Amino acid sequence: MKTLIGSVFSGTGKPQLLDLQLSFISQNTKNAFEHVSYLTENANPNEYTHYPNSTIIGQNSELHVDPSKSHLNGLLGLLSYFRSQQDQYDMFAVLDSDCFPIAEKWDQTCYSWLTEYPIISCIRTENLDTFLHPCICVFKNPNLLDFQRCKNKNLL
Repeated sequence: MKTLIGSVFSGTGKPQLLDLQLSFISQNTKNAFEHVSYLTENANPNEYTHYPNSTIIGQNSELHVDPSKSHLNGLLGLLSYFRSQQDQYDMFAVLDSDCFPIAEKWDQTCYSWLTEYPIISCIRTENLDTFLHPCICVFKNPNLLDFQRCKNKNLL
C-alpha cells in the first residue's frame, strides 16, 4: 500500500510545521508514502524548498483578502494533483498544515475503514460546525471529492 499525503501551507503558517508534520508522519505511518505541499500566495517558496521529504506541487498566484479562499485554492490544487496521480497510489490524505497523525499505523487503520466508507473526515465540533471538514480527509478515489465553500449551518 502506498499513500500520497498533501498539505496546504500559508504565509501565516511556519515552515517548522512541515518539520513537525513530516516527523509525525514518518514515526506513525506503516506503509510507503509521499508528501506534497501546495503553497498559498503569501508563502515564501524558498522556505519550503529544503525539505527533501515533501515536494512543492504548486502555489496560488491570485491574491485573496480572505485566507479561507486561499486555502480552498490550495485544496483544489492538491485535489487536481491527486487526480493526476490516482493510478500510482492506493490511498490519499489531505492534512491541514498543523495536523499530525499521532496513532501508530494510522494509515492501515484508515485503509481498512475505507473498505466500508468512501471518505474519512471529521466534523469540527469545537468550531460548532456540522459538516465534514477537510482539515483531515482520507480517501481512495480523488474523483469523489469536490472541495468548495458552501453555506452550511453550524450550531451557532
